[in-house]
Amino acid sequence: MTGPLLSCNSSLVFEMETGNIVCEMNTSITIDNITVMTAGQTLITVYPNGTNNYFSDEFDKYQSTIGTIFTFGIKNVSCRDKDEYTFTVNVGDGGRCSKTASLDIKAESGKPTLVIDYSWTEGTNNGNHYCIGDVGNPPGTMTLEIKDVETGNFTSFSPSTQTFSHRMENCTNDATLSFSIDFKTNNITGYYIRCVVATNHLQSPASLSFSDEIRISPLPENACYEDGVRPYPGDCTRFLNCANNRTYVTPCSAGFCFSALTCIDTNCDSICNT
Repeated sequence: MTGPLLSCNSSLVFEMETGNIVCEMNTSITIDNITVMTAGQTLITVYPNGTNNYFSDEFDKYQSTIGTIFTFGIKNVSCRDKDEYTFTVNVGDGGRCSKTASLDIKAESGKPTLVIDYSWTEGTNNGNHYCIGDVGNPPGTMTLEIKDVETGNFTSFSPSTQTFSHRMENCTNDATLSFSIDFKTNNITGYYIRCVVATNHLQSPASLSFSDEIRISPLPENACYEDGVRPYPGDCTRFLNCANNRTYVTPCSAGFCFSALTCIDTNCDSICNT
């Protein structure tokens, strides 16, 4: 036998909007009331005559209408409202029926950050690089693009080794795209690379966010030909520390540049332009 409550569903909503969960009613059954609960707490009991009993201090946050459908509204939605709600219909003689629905909150993406491992080296796939950032909710995609300096055009770039993951945090998705570049098979030295986040669930065409561009300038294969400290080729803000056939790249502090055997904070404009 079909119960008094057929289904309950919500739609995606941004924070600070009003989120509605709509339940389809079986109008052939007369009900006594509908009670809404979340996380073990009763929020409101609604009666067909329009009377509402509130059990929350935030009584002005919730609204409802009842008829052929039951609509439960949450005003000024915040991340803490993203929860499962239980709707229990009480009918005569102690009968009841319950359905659950979750409020889904959508979020726009943010600007991604590109993190380069500057130990990348010509002729190898040394270096683990990352795109990190917020891909929104529902989660969008995170990809790579490279720009040919001669044409100025960006094209999609898919390294043979890459891994994408994301996790929900505060109603949005923090994502990481890890990758390496094989300079044996990818002739892209001198190009620029950037991260791209696309969220096509919010609008069409997709909303795009880009990281800052970084020039692809791997180290020469013989950069560490002997142990010791030496300048990083083409970048005065970092230096190489070579030891036991290993290359370690160390950045100078902000505002400092490498000169001789150490990082200094004087005459950087002159040092970096020579």
